[in-house]
Amino acid sequence: MSRPIFWCIAAYCLFTVLGLGTSQAVETIVVGGVDRPWSTGGGDETSTPPALTPQFRLTPRTAGSGNTPGGIIDFDAESGWIVPTQIDPERNLFQLIREQGGSPGITSPNVSDIPRAVLENILKGITDGSDIVYVRKSTPAQRNVNPLGEHIDIDLGARFGIERIRFYPSVFFPGDFIKAFEIKLNDGSPASLTESGNPLWTLAFRNVQNNQSDTNVTIPLQFVHHLRLTSLTTAGFEIDEIELYGRGYVPTSRYLSDVFDLGEKRGVWGQIRWEAEPIGDPAQSRILVRTRAGSTQSPLIFTRVVISRRLSEEPFRFALDRITYDRATVGVVLAPVEVPEQNISPDEYNALEEGIRDWLELQGAIYSALDEAGDEQTVSRADYLGLDVQRRGAVSLAALQIPVDTYRPLTRSVKDWLAAHGAQYFRRANIGEAVPYNFDGVPITASIYNRLPPEERGPMLEDTENWSPWSAPYPAASGLEGTPITSPAPRRYLQFEITFESEDLEAAHRVDLLSLEVSSPPVAQRLVAEIFPREVQPGQSVEFTYAVRPTLDPDSDLGFDNFEIQTPVPIQRLLEIQILDPEGQIEAQQVFGEPVAELSLPFEKGDFTLVSVDPDRFRVRFPKIETDGVLLKMRFVTSVLRFGTTFDGRGISEEGEGLPQSAFPGNVASLGEDDAANLSGLTVFIDLTGKLISDVRAVPNPFTPNGDGINDRTEIRYDVLKLTEPTPVKVDLYTLAGRRVRTLQAAEVPSGRYAVPWDAKDETGRPVPPGLYVFRIKVESDLNAEESLGTIAVVY
Repeated sequence: MSRPIFWCIAAYCLFTVLGLGTSQAVETIVVGGVDRPWSTGGGDETSTPPALTPQFRLTPRTAGSGNTPGGIIDFDAESGWIVPTQIDPERNLFQLIREQGGSPGITSPNVSDIPRAVLENILKGITDGSDIVYVRKSTPAQRNVNPLGEHIDIDLGARFGIERIRFYPSVFFPGDFIKAFEIKLNDGSPASLTESGNPLWTLAFRNVQNNQSDTNVTIPLQFVHHLRLTSLTTAGFEIDEIELYGRGYVPTSRYLSDVFDLGEKRGVWGQIRWEAEPIGDPAQSRILVRTRAGSTQSPLIFTRVVISRRLSEEPFRFALDRITYDRATVGVVLAPVEVPEQNISPDEYNALEEGIRDWLELQGAIYSALDEAGDEQTVSRADYLGLDVQRRGAVSLAALQIPVDTYRPLTRSVKDWLAAHGAQYFRRANIGEAVPYNFDGVPITASIYNRLPPEERGPMLEDTENWSPWSAPYPAASGLEGTPITSPAPRRYLQFEITFESEDLEAAHRVDLLSLEVSSPPVAQRLVAEIFPREVQPGQSVEFTYAVRPTLDPDSDLGFDNFEIQTPVPIQRLLEIQILDPEGQIEAQQVFGEPVAELSLPFEKGDFTLVSVDPDRFRVRFPKIETDGVLLKMRFVTSVLRFGTTFDGRGISEEGEGLPQSAFPGNVASLGEDDAANLSGLTVFIDLTGKLISDVRAVPNPFTPNGDGINDRTEIRYDVLKLTEPTPVKVDLYTLAGRRVRTLQAAEVPSGRYAVPWDAKDETGRPVPPGLYVFRIKVESDLNAEESLGTIAVVY
């Protein structure tokens, strides 16, 4: 299927499946096409939705930006596709890395006679083709240079297949080459790094009598991430350039999409789809696609280290609680206590201690009195206290900042009053502390961070408060189906990454278009749901109550009139739906109770509808919920077969305005006597003792396989309970004499409800004689094996 046809169909199916028509609330972002090419990361600030350039760690103390950390994604190998970079064996690898937007790290960790900033600039110059030369020999300007044991360490940013290393002096001093050296390598794999992430070096080459000015070292083709060149001589040398050459695909690379901005109203996510093809041995390479969502533009927090010489300029403060502030001792620089503006009612002021009244007067409190017309006038404290209570107005106090030296002597009653009236307590940053603000109080950006002196660059931190972690890798998706995006929603920002991995330099994957379904605004700011009871007996019919409470902004959110609940097996009955106002009063309700198997769906009762019942979910419709704090309660009957079954739920606006929105587990309401608030959630557990197989039967039994279309087949039905992962299950048929007739099922299955058909034929496909047959269901779990027997009558 051609690309344009495929993605047009994908968009059409999106609107058709959800019943969205041509609604503009749902958008399919397609990256890799004409409008959003891979090279741009998905768009720019003028796109719809806007796309913001991502930021990432380039080195532990250098921030990078763009879509190719390490710069090793090829956008030009084939139009519209991205693939890991393939190394040209005749091309200097450093040139390739620079052209792809990367920047290798290069240091000389044991050189101490050159300022670090100067040394960093010089070393960069010996890998970038510039005229800069690294000189490690005695000169009139620098005497007694001894380069014995000095290292040049290079971090390529990713693993590459390397087979040749070349280095040489300037053309002006061709004889000043390294006379003795060794080269050590590291492939960057987890096993080759220390706990702190430093390379464990492996000797690759040593030459103690080098006589080649233009030194070429050939090594077996191998993965290299880190390289160390060490001088083994006291003789001085210089290096004009170091060059690396190799072959094959880059074994590990990463594409980072732009950050898609859904706006202040935030968005929810639908399906993610992509097309990928292997190159070479498909077993030797793979791709991992993940997403994350956030509420700020960058998932990184950039920090700077507080230094002593600028401590007096520090604007940044850390919030403390009152107890910590009051007990702070030497070494903690406290900031003033901040007290918000106060308006104290006459009754409250009348109840204050005299000491608090005196303190308020010292702080400039303003006393107001009501004249005969009811207008306020400013009076003195004495006049205020002389008035009848009916004529007293409010006592107001402007916002205050109380210096620590003024705060400490205050009486406990005044401090207690301040704490009860919104006082905030802060400390200044300490020397050596990492803070996320610059001296002007502005949050540090990547560009500000990179301009800081190296000694003032603090760690780059993941913003775990405002951004979710990367999702688990999505299963390989192809075609129209896709897979649901699992990153939390609603959020304002969404981002994806593709990681390419290979164990063979000739193997890789390439990726065509990738699409994301998004919609804004959301159904609600947040949906919180819980189910009760949360501990049941396996395989038994249980009445569950499922409650949902939205946090909803009626001015921006869509509201919802449908809710879908994921179930382990089809529900047997929907018992009741209730909608309660925030005070707990019933606004609307409907009793159902009919067996689902007897209903024609959708089944309507008044303003409520049981829309659908599928093997793994059901959906209901009700009067639209558009008010914050309303409680939706649904009671239904079903069974739980597996330990730790989660009843995920989604709110839906049926008017074609957006994508379904997932509910978060949490405490919603008291749903029963044993409903503990701290245990509230959507996961139901079962007793792990007892049988693994239940509800075994054959339907119909007997059956008549005579070809008349009535009862020609039977189904052996059974439930598998309590399994936490797929386990071997086998269903065999036997004669009464014990001879095996046929194996109907032999597979690994999870807990669930199963129906295995039999058409009265044996293993060879011949009809069996009429009579009684025995079936055996056997489960082989890790703990024990269990089997269940039954009989089937075949009648012609």
